[in-house]
Amino acid sequence: MDNNRVLKLFIAYAGEDAAYCHQLRQHLAALERMEQVQIWYDGQIVAGQDWEAELLNHLQTADIILLLVSPDFIASDFCYETLFPVAIKMHKSQKATVIPVIIRQCIWEETLLGKMKPLPKNGVPPANPAVWASPD
Repeated sequence: MDNNRVLKLFIAYAGEDAAYCHQLRQHLAALERMEQVQIWYDGQIVAGQDWEAELLNHLQTADIILLLVSPDFIASDFCYETLFPVAIKMHKSQKATVIPVIIRQCIWEETLLGKMKPLPKNGVPPANPAVWASPD
């Protein structure tokens, strides 16, 4: 891999979890400033654009796909039945790396996500104070 290459990072999340996307983008800002990653999420779609086509186009050109997993993500027909299958196909064909990030407690292990190694460690959401001292 070219060490000077900027990785395209796509963040997929349910609308109810927009605050988590915002927080994650803040944590990744240093990598973006160093031009190591280029972050894309649906908040960058401008008025008048075909949001679904734009979203799928960026998904299909991503190097890394972060799935922010929550009950709302799993319940979302668009996230789970449209975005997730495309991401998994890209992951299996090694066109992208898909990383499920468990942001809120949910029954993710029983879904197709259960076959993947999640973040954080053991799939425990960062908001769980019994495991994590800080959500950061």
